[in-house]
Amino acid sequence: MSRRKREYLDDYVISEDGGYEYQGTLWQWNSPEERTAFLREAWVALAGAAACAIAAGFIPVSAMGNAVYVLLPYLVVVGILLFAAIRVAKLASEKKGLRDHVYQKVMVPLPGWLMVGCVAAFASAVGELLYLILEARFNPLALAYIALLLGAAALLAYLRRRTNGLRFTVS
Repeated sequence: MSRRKREYLDDYVISEDGGYEYQGTLWQWNSPEERTAFLREAWVALAGAAACAIAAGFIPVSAMGNAVYVLLPYLVVVGILLFAAIRVAKLASEKKGLRDHVYQKVMVPLPGWLMVGCVAAFASAVGELLYLILEARFNPLALAYIALLLGAAALLAYLRRRTNGLRFTVS
């Protein structure tokens, strides 16, 4: 492992009882209520987006099996939702504030990944619409697929905006 990847270990010192204690930079939430509200909103938004994406995956639209420009963005959305859920769980596990290495690995890249998920959901919905137009076959289930993915995109965009609005104090 390179030295650069282990640099954060220098922030831990051995305590008197033989354990390790973090002595590095802590990113503090402005208030405990803000932390609770953000985590609640993040879980609700992720659960809603995941419900929309999973439901869309069960809709039998022919483009999912025939058009790579519909399937690949859909798979990206599912992957980003899993990634974001793991990152929000990591945030929830940090009780007293965010250690610097956690902040750098979670809060810095999260808005960008949420935007990628939003764009991918929108791209899959537009791809399905394009497939409907090109195939000249109307499928009412395809409209449900499009609506569900647009819902997932909206929820991811909301969560991104909410994440960008967070402010921390450094201690």
